[in-house]
Amino acid sequence: MAFAEFNEFGFNRKSLTEIRAIIEADYRSIWGQNVVLDNSEPDGQEIGIIAYYEDQNMQLLEAVWNSFSPNRASGISLQDVVNYNGITILDESKSTVTLTINTNQANVAYPSGLIFSDINNQTNWVANSGFTTDSSGNATVTATAEKYGKYQALANTITQIKTPQYGLLSVSNPEPAQLGRYRETNAELRSRNAKSKAFVSDGNGPSVEAGVKQVDGVQDVAVLENKTNAYIFLESSKYRLKPHSFCVVVLGGDDQVIADTIRKRISGGCDTGLDYDSGGGTYVDYTDNVTLNSYTPKGNAVEITFTRPTLIGVHLQIEFPTNISIDYDLSTKITEAFKTYIESETATGDEISALAAIMYVFNQLGITLFVKDAKIETTTDSGLVDSLKLGLLENAQGSLSTVTFIYS
Repeated sequence: MAFAEFNEFGFNRKSLTEIRAIIEADYRSIWGQNVVLDNSEPDGQEIGIIAYYEDQNMQLLEAVWNSFSPNRASGISLQDVVNYNGITILDESKSTVTLTINTNQANVAYPSGLIFSDINNQTNWVANSGFTTDSSGNATVTATAEKYGKYQALANTITQIKTPQYGLLSVSNPEPAQLGRYRETNAELRSRNAKSKAFVSDGNGPSVEAGVKQVDGVQDVAVLENKTNAYIFLESSKYRLKPHSFCVVVLGGDDQVIADTIRKRISGGCDTGLDYDSGGGTYVDYTDNVTLNSYTPKGNAVEITFTRPTLIGVHLQIEFPTNISIDYDLSTKITEAFKTYIESETATGDEISALAAIMYVFNQLGITLFVKDAKIETTTDSGLVDSLKLGLLENAQGSLSTVTFIYS
């Protein structure tokens, strides 16, 4: 009997237990039914070794079979198969930010590698190069987050000087950081490959989402589509989606490239953008809309509007019994794992559960602790709850998120 076969369901193989049973049955057909083949006997041990290596061979064959399908492949095999669609894995990168430096030293050169930090000392930012102050003692320099991943810094939050230098007075970041990213997971790469197939069907939500997700630097995309002749009202009429329109909410990426990509994906006559109620049912363009002209190959200007999300933090409160003590090292690890959960497992407008967050954190750290209760809240809507749903345009950021521990 074969240990594996191809049939209408694809590749099917026997388990290690089934392989051993088949070998034992063949062995007894030759040496008799009374032969002892348990692990205490040399014959049983030999059969165990043979079955083990046959199982390894079957696993190898299964891996080869799976490598031909983007739904089953993983690692380098998955990267190879999605490459046929022109897709490559998104590697890890670091967030970057432009810093404004103020000193009392005119026309003085400072070295590269100076370290700065945000208000809460959560993320270090390292100057990419040296810089020379102007006649007023000011300078600008690009800095990179010390670690890979989506480390956020809102405008004017990097104010701490970690590397003292003579004459260095203050630092700030007039604009938010450009987010880096974590290395794309197998699940994320499979999802992006599946959505990329929507390219063949221009003018629908999945196609727009797939196109924008290919733009360099884009971290997250949410697409709302109204195919009707009437307005669609969202979040208790706080927002309004125009008839035959798209609202594309994009985190990261270049404004013009995003606008050009949206223009190529939508059907002619479709509107873009989002309205919000400014009071008394008067709807105006949403304040965080980005509106640009995108030009057709013939040079005709098409006005494209998309929206930037509001970046918020999530606070997780974990309640332990009094007989459990969380030291500084473990509390730091739990906090970092929670930040990773927010970055990698949530998207614009998602629902976030305290229980799901706890399970993710403990699984990542390989720990088991008794938790009496866990609650979450956002930095924009205080009030601890079991789970919450982000606003239509809200995107949770790990770098803005916190964890506290209470005991009772």
